[in-house]
Amino acid sequence: LTAFLNIKAVLNEPRLLELSNALFTATSSWLVHLASSDQPENEEQIHPIKKLPLPLKPNRQLSYIPEFIMENMTNYLTFLGRFNVQLLEVIH
Repeated sequence: LTAFLNIKAVLNEPRLLELSNALFTATSSWLVHLASSDQPENEEQIHPIKKLPLPLKPNRQLSYIPEFIMENMTNYLTFLGRFNVQLLEVIH
């Protein structure tokens, strides 16, 4: 039980949560940019999404993204939902 509480205390450290939130926000923005891009060759600049729904043909570059990136984002949000609901509510 002591090890669990120690790990929980370290993972709930405010600066770590702030940096993790910034990382996952940037990652989410990048993935949305890839998904909504119509020109897969020219990815240097991020443009706002112009229309929804997204095109039926997905961007080829999305297939290069490792699955663990989405898994890490899901695990982070699950962790916040269980152990730090206040921060999760602030994010939304």
